[in-house]
Amino acid sequence: MARALEEEIHLVVEAGTGTGKSWAYLLPAIYWACSRGERVVIATHTISLQEQLLHKDLPVLKRILPFEFRAALLKGRGNYLCRRKLKEALEEPPETEGERAFLMRVLAWFRETSTGDWNELKLTPEEEAWKVQLSAEKETCIGSTCPHFEECFFNKAREEAEGAHILLINHSLLLSDLRFKQQILPDHFYLVIDEAHHLEEVAFEHLGITVKESFLNLISRRWGDRSRPFTLLGKLWKWVPRLNNPEMLKILRDLEKGFPEMISRGRDFWRSFEDLESSSLWEEGGGTLRFTPHLQETPAWDALWTRFGWLEETLTVISARLNRLGKLLSEWGAQELSQEVNNFGALLTQWRDEVARILEADLEREVAWLEKGERGGLALRLAPLEVGSVLAEELFAKKRAVIMTSATLRVGGGFDYFSRQVGLEAFPREKVDFCQVDSPFDYARQALVCLVEGLPSPSGRRELCCCGGAPSGPDPSCHRGQNVDPLYLPPFFKGAVPTAHRYPGGHLRLGPGHNRYQGQACGGVLPN
Repeated sequence: MARALEEEIHLVVEAGTGTGKSWAYLLPAIYWACSRGERVVIATHTISLQEQLLHKDLPVLKRILPFEFRAALLKGRGNYLCRRKLKEALEEPPETEGERAFLMRVLAWFRETSTGDWNELKLTPEEEAWKVQLSAEKETCIGSTCPHFEECFFNKAREEAEGAHILLINHSLLLSDLRFKQQILPDHFYLVIDEAHHLEEVAFEHLGITVKESFLNLISRRWGDRSRPFTLLGKLWKWVPRLNNPEMLKILRDLEKGFPEMISRGRDFWRSFEDLESSSLWEEGGGTLRFTPHLQETPAWDALWTRFGWLEETLTVISARLNRLGKLLSEWGAQELSQEVNNFGALLTQWRDEVARILEADLEREVAWLEKGERGGLALRLAPLEVGSVLAEELFAKKRAVIMTSATLRVGGGFDYFSRQVGLEAFPREKVDFCQVDSPFDYARQALVCLVEGLPSPSGRRELCCCGGAPSGPDPSCHRGQNVDPLYLPPFFKGAVPTAHRYPGGHLRLGPGHNRYQGQACGGVLPN
């Protein structure tokens, strides 16, 4: 790995469990960054590995190395609390008791946190949905016009990242930076990708497009109404009449009248996908409907385009009005409100363009489909048929050295498949090197994998929770996000516990379930 940095080549390393992969790239990366005045970015796929590097490996290296180095962690904007949104939420408390309790919990945490990283709170699935309203997302950030710009949690994390020798990120942020033309991460020419077997999968997700039906609810909440002073419409009605500008007042009235029409046309557009069900077959399980040339020749597809045309027309008019209003507000000195209006207009324009992009997909180079979630919500998705060429051009060609490592990269004993999928085939042989290191563990003698036969489906009865009740049952707090059939766990432990007693030592159970119920099911007899 040190040679890859020194010779500026791309390196692929398959190293089994227990070989010391983390230290093998951390040590040369730290030395290289400090001695050359460079920055090395390390991207992981899982939070657990990221936390291991940040809280275990790097602190040890800071103690034992004879020189100092700086390390930082950077996450996407949505992982940080927005001070401005929290202030507005406190001035206009939520309507439900659950949201108010969540807000009070956030406030108590806010007084203690130095990072604003939501991960510190350990949120429930319900709270995960609420936190979106308080997160520092790009679509709602007003930049330098924000009164909290200097103390913004995300900006502080960016400043630390700018001054770091070693910068930890995840694959998602790496690929988002790729998609947005290197506008997110600080400049860097040296990159380590751990858990690299996930790279292609994450690239497909982030280099494609996803538009969800629930977006309509999101923009409706942000737009709000004039009676709620901290929604966008409420803020506009609070300030525009004071400016005594007839053009602004007319635009505001037109927007207030036109926005419900846009939402209505948006819902008609999503309902038009129901007609496609009779025109084509959903894939097994009813979850996805791929857009094919045959489907695009049906009357239902023509009707879909007609409804999108109506929606597109309304969106274009509203976006133009928002842009004009934002310009007028800026001219009158309302910079903060102007930025909010411009952001909202840009969000609507992006939505319109992304829907059109999916419907107009080049099916020879891309795959486009409709996806139906478990609760019936729809999503339009687009992905390239292959990401290797994009990664070759936008990632590997722009870095001096990229080191990729994982315990599982080879297929059929070689790296050819992985190289082809991620685009390394585009580079001359002398620019790419490969290495394989076996695990020191004797799995045949040191490990045993047991599969319990005859189990029911873990999610066979989704209306029941792991504690044995429905969402209104004996313990409602136990049902958040649970999809495990209570009939599944008893036979699992009936098969697992005797095996655990027969083979004493450490045990790891892979499967669904709830910690509290697991303890009841095994009666405390499963060895640690």
